[in-house]
Amino acid sequence: MKQYLVNFSIKLVVITLFVTSLFGCSKKLEQSNDNGWNDLTKEQQEFWNSFDSNIIFQKEHVKFPLTIETPTYEEVDENNYKSYWIYDDSEPTVLSYEYKDNENFNIIKRGADNGIRVIYTFEKENDEWHLVYVLDESN
Repeated sequence: MKQYLVNFSIKLVVITLFVTSLFGCSKKLEQSNDNGWNDLTKEQQEFWNSFDSNIIFQKEHVKFPLTIETPTYEEVDENNYKSYWIYDDSEPTVLSYEYKDNENFNIIKRGADNGIRVIYTFEKENDEWHLVYVLDESN
């Protein structure tokens, strides 16, 4: 009986940690007007939510060749596109949103005291949104 209680306790702790980590790792930020979220159109918000949460959707909505302006300027095609530009969570970052017009908006990824600053530019073309340009100003 004692062994059963120990095993049960261990399983309960593991399950609790797993469930807690699921909620703790969520990339969804609390959307507020402070970060420009409310300035985006509903269509832009819906597109971003899909782009941000689905890696397959993301790759389907990148206009190739994708220009990535860095100190070593790159042009990326479908074969060497890596989604880590959006999904890399190795460093703490905050997203802000910049409405340009109904056909354009930017997502700005800023680091917390780590020098990260990347601007992702999205455009609507033929009634579909695409990532068209990345400006990496990180240092």
